[in-house]
Amino acid sequence: MDMVYEGFIAGVVKDELGHQYRVKTQVTDWLTEEQVFQIRNDLLLTNRQTETTLAVDTKYKVRAFEPGDSKASITQMDLYQMVSHGLRRSSQHVVILYPRPFVREPELPQRFTVNSDLLDKQPIHIQAVDLTVTGSMKTSKEFNERIV
Repeated sequence: MDMVYEGFIAGVVKDELGHQYRVKTQVTDWLTEEQVFQIRNDLLLTNRQTETTLAVDTKYKVRAFEPGDSKASITQMDLYQMVSHGLRRSSQHVVILYPRPFVREPELPQRFTVNSDLLDKQPIHIQAVDLTVTGSMKTSKEFNERIV
């Protein structure tokens, strides 16, 4: 199901945002200079005008988000992965897309900021978004409104 979800999201993004972004899917590269560990991005969106990159990862799991949960049900491992995506792709903006349960209203995107002197005070902004996956029209509208 992970691959079906990734493919669905990639198709919607290409159809709806292809005029604004160059869209690459399943981009694999080395995370380390020693070419030992790999990194794979589900989506890399490059703005055609500004050349800025948005790294997007899809997670086919429902977050058990509860009010007051400061971590927004994002696992430590997922956050580490998103920081790696931002660092490797020189992207200050990283998005994690989760499917939204049918019975729940959309949550506001949760945002986290990672800053370091190594990043020359240019933080990585990580955004977690629950996305409706019941149809491409609604999905593309939400993607445009909540992410781009």
